Amino acid sequence: MATRNEINQQIAGNAWTSSYPYENLLRLCDDFGHRFGGSDREHRASEFLQSKMTEYGLRNVHLDRFPMYSWSRGSCFLAMTEPVERSFSAISMPYTGSGSYEAEVVDVGEGEAADFAEIGDAARGKIVLTDAETNRPGESKSHRTDKFQRAVEAGAIACIFINQNPGMLHISGALYAQKPGGPNSSDHEAAIPGIGISYEAGATIRRLAQRGTPSVRIRVENSTFRSHSSNVVGDIPGGELANEMILLGGHYDGHDISQGASDNAAGAVTALEVGRLLSPFAGQLKRTIRIVCFGCEEIGLLGSWQSSRGFAGNQPDGNLRLMVNLDGAGRGQGGQEVVSATADPVLQRFFEQVAKSLNLKFVSSSSL
Repeated sequence: MATRNEINQQIAGNAWTSSYPYENLLRLCDDFGHRFGGSDREHRASEFLQSKMTEYGLRNVHLDRFPMYSWSRGSCFLAMTEPVERSFSAISMPYTGSGSYEAEVVDVGEGEAADFAEIGDAARGKIVLTDAETNRPGESKSHRTDKFQRAVEAGAIACIFINQNPGMLHISGALYAQKPGGPNSSDHEAAIPGIGISYEAGATIRRLAQRGTPSVRIRVENSTFRSHSSNVVGDIPGGELANEMILLGGHYDGHDISQGASDNAAGAVTALEVGRLLSPFAGQLKRTIRIVCFGCEEIGLLGSWQSSRGFAGNQPDGNLRLMVNLDGAGRGQGGQEVVSATADPVLQRFFEQVAKSLNLKFVSSSSL
């Protein structure tokens, strides 16, 4: 049996010389495309990941399948009708339904709670215009879905989100179901339409709005349907404490308007690569390592919720010691990596020691 130092050296050498992660990244992005939750592309990607786990020697490899409602994009039309007539390129946010809407626009800026409080009842029966995510380094602000819920509670009939990143790119992101758990497909659509536009389109609308009371017309056509998704699971059995488990994973699904390479195909193939590197040492590692490529992260963390059910109470997999989530792994240049040890300063210090011993530059933080 190899010593701990010999195992570390073999794993490190294999990792630095491996081309498998990039090859698998190309397969996920170029062969399967966006991998939107519940789509045929996601289903085929899950089968590919399952085949790779089997090829790499992981044990108990399987698809943990669960039911869900998926969504298919149709047409989206947005035009200003007052004070100037002009159309804009726009897309529906996932789980937007179908219909036509026309009303005045109420601009709530960043869409924080204080912004909605300031306008009072002015959004009722109107169309809300708001920035999408506005977090800056060191800040913690509302998520897009929080702003959407405020618009719904304020009585708006639709919500337009402005991308805060220049470059003529539409903002996207799933919206919450109006009746989660309902029996009909329409129950799983958003309460009101959500529309995504570019930074440049948003700036133009705001400039034109200075000429008078702005109004817009929206027409959307999309479909929501019953489907399924799967987590892809494989194990490396442990030795001395085999009943204890370390879970490592990342989601492989993405938004339907892109390949989702950095969010989060790169994280999924990194998890897969860890499985490949560790599988030869089954039984020699102290604890069992479970690799999970999660489905449906982008549309409600559905795969993570499915996986967590296996670790509740006295379930067979209940003895979970650590979970490492690889979301955004491989994004950006080297040295930009961040490890967040949630609510555990001991883990933070551990990762700081790892960084020092391996001469790797990454930020380690502890957060709730």
